[in-house]
Amino acid sequence: MASDDTPKRSGFAMATPVTGAAGSTSGSPGTASGPPGTTSSSPGSTSGPAGSTSGPQGTASGPQGTASGPQGTASGPAAVNGSGGPDPLQMDPAGAETELRPGDLVDLDAERATSDVDEVLDRLDHELVGLAPVKTRVHEIASLLLVDRARRRFGLGSDRPSLHMCFTGSPGTGKTTVALRMAELLHRMGYLRRNQLVSVTRDDLVGQYIGHTAPKTREVLKRAMGGVLFIDEAYYLYRPDNERDYGQETIEILLQAMENDREDLVVILAGYKDRMDSFFGSNPGMGSRVAHHIDFPDYTAEELLAIARL
Repeated sequence: MASDDTPKRSGFAMATPVTGAAGSTSGSPGTASGPPGTTSSSPGSTSGPAGSTSGPQGTASGPQGTASGPQGTASGPAAVNGSGGPDPLQMDPAGAETELRPGDLVDLDAERATSDVDEVLDRLDHELVGLAPVKTRVHEIASLLLVDRARRRFGLGSDRPSLHMCFTGSPGTGKTTVALRMAELLHRMGYLRRNQLVSVTRDDLVGQYIGHTAPKTREVLKRAMGGVLFIDEAYYLYRPDNERDYGQETIEILLQAMENDREDLVVILAGYKDRMDSFFGSNPGMGSRVAHHIDFPDYTAEELLAIARL
């Protein structure tokens, strides 16, 4: 049942799409030094008619503009990232790199259409009754990432924005459902490899004896890598009244993963607002890594009645 408080989606001004030169190889393709059919004593050899060179650093063939060597491969117009494949955040819908030139304009409406985020946002709006502030915040995050996605595709992006989040509110207010939609949203936009949510609590992370906590925490992180790790009632990880508690070890491992694996993992912490505030106050390193805070309000009587009628 759709609610009447669905947030209005902010529009984007239409502009002409950007076209640019595809990633190209340097130098004149398919050329070789020296007269046809000559050889030299230096590493590698040249043969005139074929127009190719070979040496210890790899081979190059002129007409195709390809190069292979110990550092990876590059082929023709396609740009290649560090892992040997194209970076989806730096490619246009046709699969080629684009170059932003002076005077060019970016069509963010077209960028939004190619990302398919509207389907996820519309489903979120219709699945959940009420929660207008939450829906508005999710729309804002999606718009922010659309701009970042466009900037990175045109080579204007800087570091990847932090996507770790904190959901606060009472139980049953839809935090897990929104986390599922957030995982799908980030996957469609290319910020996550997998459309996956791993939901855990303290019992899944903290061990009961020395040497037990680290393996449990790292196993959970391994399962969640590439997607979203959702930690419900995260403040239970920290128990200052118990000196022999092993929750602090889990927090330290999480802090390291949230920083070192920030491009392959999104952590969402959830719980009551007052307790989460105390948790961040006791662990400032955790608070500094969480960029987005979303508060889930309690349902009104009318909204509870609408839920009962679904």
